[in-house]
Amino acid sequence: MAKRALSLFLTLLLILSLAGCTKSEDEQKQIMKATIAHIHEIHYNMLDNVNMMFRVYDTKDKNPKALSDMGYVKTSFKNYKNQIDSIKIDDGLSEPRKETLKRVKGNYSTCLENLIIVSGGLQEFIKNGAPDEPSNKLRDATFTVDEKLKTIFATIKPLGEEYGVKITSPELYNPKNTVFNNKK
Repeated sequence: MAKRALSLFLTLLLILSLAGCTKSEDEQKQIMKATIAHIHEIHYNMLDNVNMMFRVYDTKDKNPKALSDMGYVKTSFKNYKNQIDSIKIDDGLSEPRKETLKRVKGNYSTCLENLIIVSGGLQEFIKNGAPDEPSNKLRDATFTVDEKLKTIFATIKPLGEEYGVKITSPELYNPKNTVFNNKK
């Protein structure tokens, strides 16, 4: 009898603890809004840094600080990647919301990882002179960045609208150098 009562008590306790895991709809919306606002801040800074990367590379012949400027760009991408990777997904969110945030984080993380490769490759080009054809690694990273940016734009704007976060982006710089215009 005592075993049965203890078992029933533990089962009830487990059910109550599981029921408390998911937060109310309003709490979830506030969490999503705050998380998306944080991601948007990183998003804006990341795109601003992409513009800087393009400008630095396009003006490398006239800019004596181009190598150190590109180093700054690369370091900034690393910092943004660390910020994205450190975003915690609240356990109180519903599974669909958790999955959405995981997907968004993953896209940004992959994009930033490849932006680090691109900026590092361009830093080497500035230092050693650009070859006629960029390396496959740099070309693949550039292609991945292009694809991830399209996915990010298609994802973050509707999320911002859904949760009341105004998503803005700086106007993207149009690179003059063909290194950025090569496709797979």
